[in-house]
Amino acid sequence: MNETMVTVTGNVAGDVVSRRVGANEEHLLVTFRVASSERRWDKASESWVDGDRFTASVNCWRRLAEGAMASLVKGDPVVVSGRLSVREYETEAGRRYMTEIAATAVGPDLARCSAQIRRWRPSVVEGGDGAVTGENAAGGGEGSGPSTTAPGSAHAAGDGSEVGTADTPTAGPVGATNAGVAAGDRRRGEPSLASA
Repeated sequence: MNETMVTVTGNVAGDVVSRRVGANEEHLLVTFRVASSERRWDKASESWVDGDRFTASVNCWRRLAEGAMASLVKGDPVVVSGRLSVREYETEAGRRYMTEIAATAVGPDLARCSAQIRRWRPSVVEGGDGAVTGENAAGGGEGSGPSTTAPGSAHAAGDGSEVGTADTPTAGPVGATNAGVAAGDRRRGEPSLASA
């Protein structure tokens, strides 16, 4: 089956709308419009002018929908990748066409904005024995979720130094502050805790 995959750089051109769909409304769908205007150099006027404008409706599903709903607002510069399709429908005025992108990835256009990344950090406790699965499990990689620090123990920081002393409290929720850890001792993306 042939699919037309596209990547569009533009702006969110309207409100970001979410709704539940499916027989039991079990699926989250987030939609918004993306608009991209061509900019080209006009030799006659020796200036940049607007060229053709492309707009499409973007459909985001599942976790992508959650991230888009939590992150995007009208006017944000974005990069959208996904499957392009054109749907036709009838109205009183005649046949109309709607360009849609079933998004596989949506992100900020860092050439026109800056962003602070917050990774998904799922954690599931099994049977109450303290075992953690998902990205927070041991070996979960850089910036894994918070872990509990026993008083008197120390963790290695990203720069090889040790942080956490006997005065270091056990880890709290992400975003909690810890007076025993200086900002320079934390790696980018880590919560403000003495965590692995």
